[in-house]
Amino acid sequence: MALDPYGYPEAPPVPGVASAGAGDTEAIAAMWAAVGSLTLNALAICSCYMTGLLALPLGIYALYKSSMVNRAGLSASGSASATAGLVGGAVGTLLGMFFAGMALFMLAYFLFLFVMIFLGAIGAAAGA
Repeated sequence: MALDPYGYPEAPPVPGVASAGAGDTEAIAAMWAAVGSLTLNALAICSCYMTGLLALPLGIYALYKSSMVNRAGLSASGSASATAGLVGGAVGTLLGMFFAGMALFMLAYFLFLFVMIFLGAIGAAAGA
C-alpha cells in the first residue's frame, strides 16, 4: 500500500470517478488556456483592446495544445476537454487577432497624433 508524504495510506479510488491521466491533464490545460483567451478577449473591450495582445498567443497555445492532445487519442473526458480547448482556442484566436489589430491601430493612431502635434508645435515655434 502506497503512503503519502505524511505516512498515511492513500485514499481508495472513488467508484464511478475516473482519475486524470497525463493526456487528460494536457487536455484540461488546453481548455483552460482557451478559457483564459476568451476572458482576456472579453476584457479587451474595457481595456482599449490592449488585452487582445495577450489573448492572441494564449488562443494560439490552446489551439496547438488541443490539436496535439486530439492526435494522441484519449479517454472520453480528455477528448471532450481537448475539443472544448480546440473550439475555444479557435474563437479566442480569431477574437484575439481582431482585438490585437485594433490595439495596434490605436497605438499607431495615437503615435501619429503625437507626431503631428509635436511637429505643429515645432513649426509654430519656428514661425514665431
